[in-house]
Amino acid sequence: MKVLFLFETPLPDFTTHPALPEELLVMAALPQVTAIHALSPAALISGSTSLPTQLQIPFKLHQHRFSWPVGAIFYYLTWLGLLFFGRRLCRRYHFDLIQAESPHLSGLAALLLTRRYRLPFITEYRVNYPALLNFRYGPIIGGWLTLVFHTFSLFVFSRSALVAANSATLASWLKHRHPHLRVAYYHPGIKPPPITPLVSSRRNLDFLGRLHPDKGPDLFLQLISLHQTWFRAHRCHFRLAGIGPLYPQLIQYCQVHQLTDLVTFVGYVDRWTFLSQTYLLINTTLVSPALEMALIEAAALGIPSVAFGSKSMPETVISGQTGFLVPVYNLDRLFAHCRQLLTDPQLYLRFSEAAKIHAQDYTFAGQVKKLQAIYKVVYA
Repeated sequence: MKVLFLFETPLPDFTTHPALPEELLVMAALPQVTAIHALSPAALISGSTSLPTQLQIPFKLHQHRFSWPVGAIFYYLTWLGLLFFGRRLCRRYHFDLIQAESPHLSGLAALLLTRRYRLPFITEYRVNYPALLNFRYGPIIGGWLTLVFHTFSLFVFSRSALVAANSATLASWLKHRHPHLRVAYYHPGIKPPPITPLVSSRRNLDFLGRLHPDKGPDLFLQLISLHQTWFRAHRCHFRLAGIGPLYPQLIQYCQVHQLTDLVTFVGYVDRWTFLSQTYLLINTTLVSPALEMALIEAAALGIPSVAFGSKSMPETVISGQTGFLVPVYNLDRLFAHCRQLLTDPQLYLRFSEAAKIHAQDYTFAGQVKKLQAIYKVVYA
């Protein structure tokens, strides 16, 4: 089976960049999948319309990228590029299935391509879009955009062979909202390498994610600044792993608030190596995701987490058992739970053991089986 996967966001060069989209690795693990072709824009300002260059890499993966202008307007027109270059690829490779990263951009291109070439397509649903739109545009404009998004998404969903959510939470929500749809879920899963957590007298409280406004790294630093006296007295250190547009602003904040001895920016690093030195993971994502893979990766190593969220999201933390979830922006409760885990070794140990057990529900092998079941439904 040959699959065309459409991405509206730019992908790194698979031949030089280690961060492959991990859902492609799940697909590549299926024996019936003989080839996966990933089509995406490249973040280049260019009007070139030449056919993207095919890049050969291991694991049956083939990459195709096309030049596309940057900017918000052009981002929402990405479906045109996916449609144009996708037609060329469909004629050349004769795919058996198309998968789309989202319902609103790549999903539209997938719908039009499958109509033309009579193929089934799967639409993925990975983001808590209502929360994201409200965060970015406010409740009034965000509410209107959410209505438009749901209307358009339903149009694409109803024509998909199946809707693949990235979590049990989103799958349940979709089934409740649209009971007539075929809905299942899978995600990249976790495959921890044989790493032994490092023992150190200094306890690292860490942030792992993009340095982007919706990830809340500025609130992570505010937490440190507000309670730096206590953290210093308890030999705590803080690390931020990730890159993004807020980096200069965050560096300046540390300098102004005299946090440079408490905080280290490590940039882009191997996640597992980074987590092997983590004592407690703090997640300040402002748009509560249903799935936050960094939290379950930490759990696999027995690292509890304290995160912004609600009772059900993110599902990768069981509040009160593997970590704590606190309301967004509530830095007082965030600190209170961090202090609780830092000063109660028995509680930390209990959470650590529960986290390892919880992580067993998110294994890579388990997600391969879920995706295999999805393909069986599509071709039943």
